[in-house]
Amino acid sequence: QGMALHRLSPRCADSPSSRVLYSPTVGGHAAAWPSTATLSSPKSTSQGTVAFRVCGERIEVAGTLRRCQHSLLATLVGSCTAVPIRQNAEGEIPVTSASSAAAFRLLAHFVTSPESPTLIFERFGEAVLAGGQPQAALGALRLDAEYFLGSTTSDTDFHDFKDALQQFALQHGASLGW
Repeated sequence: QGMALHRLSPRCADSPSSRVLYSPTVGGHAAAWPSTATLSSPKSTSQGTVAFRVCGERIEVAGTLRRCQHSLLATLVGSCTAVPIRQNAEGEIPVTSASSAAAFRLLAHFVTSPESPTLIFERFGEAVLAGGQPQAALGALRLDAEYFLGSTTSDTDFHDFKDALQQFALQHGASLGW
């Protein structure tokens, strides 16, 4: 059995990996596992990185955790679970729970990068907006953050993320109501 990480996202619903991390026992639904997928602890790819497949895009991040040590995303990056995590034939961990590849990339870099939250938003934030409505895009990122990073409300790293996201939202005329 794989780890249950399926939260259907409209932007990722048509992804070829849209059912890969859905546990066959969750919700009473049977999942069709691709024959090329494997169950194992995530293996770092070349030079200590971990690869994900999100909304059809490959996302690689450093395999070293810097923040949110107890979050779901940290579990995926650091393979800190006894539950096997499904990988595709390319060694990527398919994720269908993100609102977009850009949002997941920002979150993954937040967890693994030594850069400040502000700098991470400077590098990856505009891609999350992708020319769309800031309120909607940042609202979706907020939900992704709660899902992937929000393991506990007392987590200082998660509060740092929320502060950086709120500041980024204000710079783009949006308010997230946190």
